[in-house]
Amino acid sequence: MVMVSRWFVVGAAALAGVGLATSAALSDVSLGPEGPLRVVLTAAGTGRTADCSAAAFEGTFFDGATVTVTDAAGTVVGAGELDATGQATPDGCAWSLTFGELTGAESYVVELRREGTPPRVHTYDFTVAELEEKDWTVWVSVFA
Repeated sequence: MVMVSRWFVVGAAALAGVGLATSAALSDVSLGPEGPLRVVLTAAGTGRTADCSAAAFEGTFFDGATVTVTDAAGTVVGAGELDATGQATPDGCAWSLTFGELTGAESYVVELRREGTPPRVHTYDFTVAELEEKDWTVWVSVFA
């Protein structure tokens, strides 16, 4: 099993330009026993040559979608909105948000939401053990 420092993962993402928007200031991100949590959304069906501009995703799920993280008690511990422009990656267009200060819960819920007609909501539950296995980075692929 290869162990990678969380700072390496966060630093590599920053160097790659994937960190596009965040509601939690990076100075608030802590490396406590639980976190920081990084949520990466990819546009299903896009490839490495995709146009990831704001114009290409206008009116889609990625145009103003919000990401909310709650603890097991339902308390919001992080929230943010996607930046309009996605980042081109080998896996297609991606958006990334990082949430820090996650402590004390046994599990967390990540909710992706875009208001509209009809509203679209994607909800994912993770235990702390599952998040640790993922090195506190969750990848989610959503159709635009």
